Amino acid sequence: MMYSSSMNATQISPTVLSTIAAILLSLVFSYVRGAKNAFDKLDGTAKRLYMLLALAITTGVTFTLACWPAVKDVVPIQCTQPGAIALITAFIQAVIANQATYLISPKPQPMLYKPTIDDNRPF
Repeated sequence: MMYSSSMNATQISPTVLSTIAAILLSLVFSYVRGAKNAFDKLDGTAKRLYMLLALAITTGVTFTLACWPAVKDVVPIQCTQPGAIALITAFIQAVIANQATYLISPKPQPMLYKPTIDDNRPF
């Protein structure tokens, strides 16, 4: 791992942090109503590109925070070249985790029969 050896026990590795963010992002777009409705209107390629863009923005913000003196001790990345390489590695793993979560999350099935008020069938 390419992060500081002086990390305390409350900090997590860049890989774990990015994987958690990727899974949460995928679950938000799968289950949160407003995000899901907007996301469902996109085709498969656009969905993948939006997820990639969101993860890239998250990675960029994380590295920016690592270089910001006020919060650099909280972010588990060093503002160095090895830190950037570790973050790029974590980004690649986050993309894999994000797509795997999307693939295994349950998809709603279309209703085969939608009852109506004037339907005489017993329930």
